[in-house]
Amino acid sequence: MLDTQYRMHRDICSFSSGEFYGGKLKTGVLDAARPMFSSQFPWPPKSRMVFVECGEREEMWQKSKFNKGQAKLCAEICELLSSAEPPLKAQEEATAPKPFSEANKLAAAKGALLAPIPRELEKKPAQPSAQTTTTNTFSIAVLTPYTKQVELLKQTLSKFSQVEVCSIDGFQGREADIVVFVTVRCNEHHDIGFLKDMRRLNVALTRAKTGVIVIGNKATLTLGTADPESAAVWKRLLECLEEVRLEEQPRIAKNSRKE
Repeated sequence: MLDTQYRMHRDICSFSSGEFYGGKLKTGVLDAARPMFSSQFPWPPKSRMVFVECGEREEMWQKSKFNKGQAKLCAEICELLSSAEPPLKAQEEATAPKPFSEANKLAAAKGALLAPIPRELEKKPAQPSAQTTTTNTFSIAVLTPYTKQVELLKQTLSKFSQVEVCSIDGFQGREADIVVFVTVRCNEHHDIGFLKDMRRLNVALTRAKTGVIVIGNKATLTLGTADPESAAVWKRLLECLEEVRLEEQPRIAKNSRKE
């Protein structure tokens, strides 16, 4: 069984390894091979996985969900990321991932997928050439579990040539330098729908080589009672992510009704 991955910076690998693979997934790529691109996005100095809160409520279209507020926020993030320059030497130093606590390890072990580690992660990266280290070439994948949100994001992000919008399922087996995960769900009932699928969550979190940005509503993702196990996984994930605040986001309307 594969036990070493060569795609992700170790900070990105840490959560999925502990949560879904019983801590057995190791990182074979050096931190220096995954330097962060300098940009206007406020990346924390020692974190490659961040969370951006959005309190705008989800909407329904036929049988699919979408969230205009999260699409708008995603566009702002892509605008900040689009100013990225070649990785700076100063940013090539090792960065320590947030510790996966012993309590979290025990909780994760009880519900871990312990699925075979995908062969796609076994591919060793080519050694960087002088050309690849001095050009401004990087990729951004915006992933979401809802078809209608994919359509909305494609319209909203059409001006960004380096951004690809795709469903999580459609991006399985692929990778990008930076992944923006648009979760969509935001409601007072804390219903997360497709986000209960932990295998889909694992796919979304393991596509990025350099950085992951999760857009969502913390209360909706972590306070659900219909599926306590999924809510617990999301809570552990958000505890591992460093929150980045871009601007004040609207709160969920109190008079919202269940759909």
